[in-house]
Amino acid sequence: MPKPKRSFQTIYNDGLYPGSPMCPDPEIEGKRYQAFVDVLRTMPDEDYEVYKEKAGTLHWFIPDTRNRANVTLVHATIFPRSRKGKLTDGPHTRMVYLNPSLERAAWSIIIACVAHELAHIILGHKIVVGGEEYKQQELEAWKRVADWGYEKQARKHEAMYKRQETMGRS
Repeated sequence: MPKPKRSFQTIYNDGLYPGSPMCPDPEIEGKRYQAFVDVLRTMPDEDYEVYKEKAGTLHWFIPDTRNRANVTLVHATIFPRSRKGKLTDGPHTRMVYLNPSLERAAWSIIIACVAHELAHIILGHKIVVGGEEYKQQELEAWKRVADWGYEKQARKHEAMYKRQETMGRS
């Protein structure tokens, strides 16, 4: 694991913690929050600054495993209308989804997933791509994860993914 470069308090003060502002405690909120904080604490300064700049354009959807269903508040991007009443292109808000099943996953898998999604954000990757561009973006994201010191976790994630893919084909 890479060494921390900043504290949780810094992440919280920078407005980057996606958890409860009333009781910011990643240990209470779960492993996905802990992984998010760990990756941000260890991320190189230049990537942390890029993430800080982009954080206002995205939301983290980390559903609570204790709730079966709920209505929650999220910032919605409202698209302006043209004079003819049609929706026009406007700013987009990205949402990062972390499946509740990650709470039962190995720590290395959780770290790899969170770091991988953060890498996509920092690298400014497109959301909707296919074919070679998708493959290229995935390679770039995993390389960035490894550059951050999470190469071992990335390899474990890849091995798990290949096992799942093989099981799905049989």
